[in-house]
Amino acid sequence: MVKNFTQLLKTYSTSKKSNLILAVDFKNIESSDYFGEYEKIVKTINDLGEYVAGIKVNFHLLLPLAKSKISDICKVCKQNDIITIADIKLNDISSTNIVVGSHLWNMGFDGVIVNPITGYNDGLDKLITMSHRKNKGVISLVHMSHKGANEFYSLDVIKNKKSKKLYEIFLENSIRWNVDGIVVGASKPTLVKSCSEYIQNIKNSNKRPLIFSPGVGFQGGDARKTMKLGTNYIIVGRSILNSRSPTSSAKKFSSISWTD
Repeated sequence: MVKNFTQLLKTYSTSKKSNLILAVDFKNIESSDYFGEYEKIVKTINDLGEYVAGIKVNFHLLLPLAKSKISDICKVCKQNDIITIADIKLNDISSTNIVVGSHLWNMGFDGVIVNPITGYNDGLDKLITMSHRKNKGVISLVHMSHKGANEFYSLDVIKNKKSKKLYEIFLENSIRWNVDGIVVGASKPTLVKSCSEYIQNIKNSNKRPLIFSPGVGFQGGDARKTMKLGTNYIIVGRSILNSRSPTSSAKKFSSISWTD
């Protein structure tokens, strides 16, 4: 039986005893030296693979590399039992989202991060349906991890004479749309806790999305605390990639992240 996104990720996590997602966010990628960067990325995946359940690939990696190289990276991840997530915060109309999703799935990605502000009808509806039909995952951006995120994600929104934070609406909608996961920054521990509690109160466990938390390390998020507050997967990039020993750092974060 073919496993869907959530099942496959949990299988890899359990096998490696790791809930670590590696953000392959190298900051010095130049289009003129894309092949050298491609080799660097492949080496990193092979070196750290035993400690990593998934990788997150951002726009600044996708853009300079050819489609064939991205496909090769996804294949290397498959060989290492690593889930691949395209972090493009997809935010467009339905017809565009389907085309983008199709390209990502054809390249070998397992999941994509989307922006819930797009809405469902004629927005994310057909992408979510198509993705699930192909056993792919859709992860909804509920609250980002950087310092300026509060400016909009924590806005008070008045609807039907009731006040809610914008991120709370994103959370509720994402669950209603049956996404596979949500993103809540590790640098916002109070929000991680409240989102986790909200999700755990959903009676049908199959409707509970996984929580992915970026912002560990450089943006102030504490890995151990974030896991205790209810995150399912921590996303770590520079704290591993820029360390003196990426392998040792990956092993450390892998150990911290693991919850049976």
